[in-house]
Amino acid sequence: MSPLAILNQLTVTQRKIVYAVVGALMLLPILILGSPADKLDKDGTPIRSGGYLAQMRFDDELGEASLGNVDPTSSAMSFGLLGFRGIVACMLWSDADDLKQRKEFAQLERKVESIIELQPHFRQVWEFQGWNLAFNVSTECDDVRDRYKWVKKGAKFMMRGTERNRRVPELHWQTGYFFGHKIGSADEKDAYRRFFIADPDENDPDIFGKNDPEINPEGKGNYEVARDWYLQTNALVLSGREQHQMDEPLILAYPSSALIEHADSIQEDGVQPDGMQLARHEDILEALAELSYDDDPEKLKEKQARLEAAYDAWKERCQTAWEKAYDSWVTDYGRMRLRATDLNRTKFILEIDEDEVEHLAKLQDVQPEVIQGWRTRYRKTTNYPTRKQRCHIESQPKMTEARYKLAEGKRLFTHMSDFQNSRRLLLDGLKDIEEVVLEYNRADGSNGVLVDEPDIVRNIIKSQILLEQAYLLSHEKPPEEFPLKDLVWNSQDSIIQDIKLESQQAYQAMFGYLTQ
Repeated sequence: MSPLAILNQLTVTQRKIVYAVVGALMLLPILILGSPADKLDKDGTPIRSGGYLAQMRFDDELGEASLGNVDPTSSAMSFGLLGFRGIVACMLWSDADDLKQRKEFAQLERKVESIIELQPHFRQVWEFQGWNLAFNVSTECDDVRDRYKWVKKGAKFMMRGTERNRRVPELHWQTGYFFGHKIGSADEKDAYRRFFIADPDENDPDIFGKNDPEINPEGKGNYEVARDWYLQTNALVLSGREQHQMDEPLILAYPSSALIEHADSIQEDGVQPDGMQLARHEDILEALAELSYDDDPEKLKEKQARLEAAYDAWKERCQTAWEKAYDSWVTDYGRMRLRATDLNRTKFILEIDEDEVEHLAKLQDVQPEVIQGWRTRYRKTTNYPTRKQRCHIESQPKMTEARYKLAEGKRLFTHMSDFQNSRRLLLDGLKDIEEVVLEYNRADGSNGVLVDEPDIVRNIIKSQILLEQAYLLSHEKPPEEFPLKDLVWNSQDSIIQDIKLESQQAYQAMFGYLTQ
């Protein structure tokens, strides 16, 4: 008997029950496959949930899994559901800019939230508003601690953008650049880098005086956190995700570059006694001064030991950081197979000899000149040889020792007026740095340090000025000969002479005179 005949024999009530059961069975696969995403994290960001199709959309980022926290009764939601997301987002973006101009920051935050809920995969929204919060809004605050709060808001905003766009390399790179550049290069960088490790928010006892776990869960320095984000960027790029930030060989250099910046920042921070990591410069100088004298000989001996331990710790940190930076730049990046921007995506290696060039050319069926051309181009574009040389110079124990002596000699001169010990350390430090400099003499008569490392030249000249002044202020005649006198002090190179004049002017600006 056919199904139709069976249905004809049923009563009206029975047929309704059958229809209801069949309808329910037909809805079951729809519910299983098409159930929408219905879970959000604490920031309102959708997480993997819902039916099979919703999970596929989330995994492949094919569409919005949720409209998040947009008010369901608002005009934004009404228009958004009718296909006017772009128009509404532009209107909201204009409103957000007006709110920024009027300094109505609380409303600005809510407006930005509506924009990203409407267009979570429009990366420019994340980039623009993240930098807007950190760079533009933060400058409207007078207190550096309040400015840092907005910097953190910008950072957290960018991080949320990477969660919504987990396969977009540009957003990961922008987040890394945010931590490296905004925290490490802003006018308030000394405070920001300190706050990054010891948060100043007294209203939040969970993070006050500690690292904020949302942006710095492991308590690292800002350049180390930037490197972590750059590594995520590289992983996406190397997995085949397309990016339009910059040439691939350039973007892949950033994790190693971050380690160089990290080493440089440790060196620039100088000596920091125990428990004073990245403390205010004035507080550190006061602590070091406290360790430099005492009426009780036994206490003075104990303080001197603590002072030496602080310098030894700094020297070790500097040398270790530069060694890691050198290894990363030369091994991790220098030996990486990079892809050129030509149609064939020619592979080349920066740290490679002639035999390897020949081998790599055969593997790709191209002329060795092609490999060598791309190699030469990107060694120049990334400043590869100079950065390699800088890391090699700074990672040498003799250079680390010289840095220590010159830094302590400067402190004794500037803050303790201890000219006798200052000139001893300055003279020894210049002797050490002279040994390093002479190792980089070139066949053409030039010197790699003096040509390529203006910061080292500046440090040498400033130390030579202090050495001369330490003798004169002790009412003694400076020595006729001193380290690097001919190579640096009496150099006729215009760049070195400019650095010398600039350094003399800086000394006069600080002390008001140059003793003759």
